[in-house]
Amino acid sequence: MLKQICMLVVIGVCVSCSNNNKMEPRLSPGDQPPEKFNLAVNLERLNKRLPEFVLNGIRFDSARAGTEGNVVFYYSLTDLQLSDIQPGEFKKLHQAEHCATYKTSPTWFIEIFRLEHIPIRYQWFDRNGAEICSYQCE
Repeated sequence: MLKQICMLVVIGVCVSCSNNNKMEPRLSPGDQPPEKFNLAVNLERLNKRLPEFVLNGIRFDSARAGTEGNVVFYYSLTDLQLSDIQPGEFKKLHQAEHCATYKTSPTWFIEIFRLEHIPIRYQWFDRNGAEICSYQCE
């Protein structure tokens, strides 16, 4: 019985790690970034993978160059509408998480923008396209 429980725990950890890798893809040897930083090329490379569900009900829709020298990431909550959410609490929770991630993440697209000192603005929308909140991490 103990052996079966251990196997279930190992399987659960493997599945969890597999799901986390979807959110934080690593560079593979044949997928190296250009030698010289090029914002358009890196955004095109990122957008080829999008839209992508990063968690149940959260979709990373696209990324674009912003008007303030930043990059804008567009996210949608596919199961919720604005009336289901407390925008202030939602912003507080996600901003803290994303800004901490910006400073340390090895995810290729976050790391590239961080190394180039390009802030990331997060724009969140509900399932109907209504804006929930936005914030910037640098």
